[in-house]
Amino acid sequence: KGFIENDKISFIVNYPYFYFKDENGQILVDKNIKHPNIEYLGFYDEMEKKFSGTWEMIIYEEKITENEYIEEVANGEFEIYREK
Repeated sequence: KGFIENDKISFIVNYPYFYFKDENGQILVDKNIKHPNIEYLGFYDEMEKKFSGTWEMIIYEEKITENEYIEEVANGEFEIYREK
């Protein structure tokens, strides 16, 4: 789910299972664990003809007090474009 508004794109990807890499770099699946949502936010570059931005997912979250949490976050960059 998400949206495009003017030059901004925002969407969330939710995989059905937990995907991860082992120590050898092989992708494994654990069907007993839900994968965290991955949130994407980017902007369109008219000259480059592509969207680019960042993604983020909360891997672990622990509530410390009523309003405070500790989070472990993974993030990176993405690009979306159409090849001709």
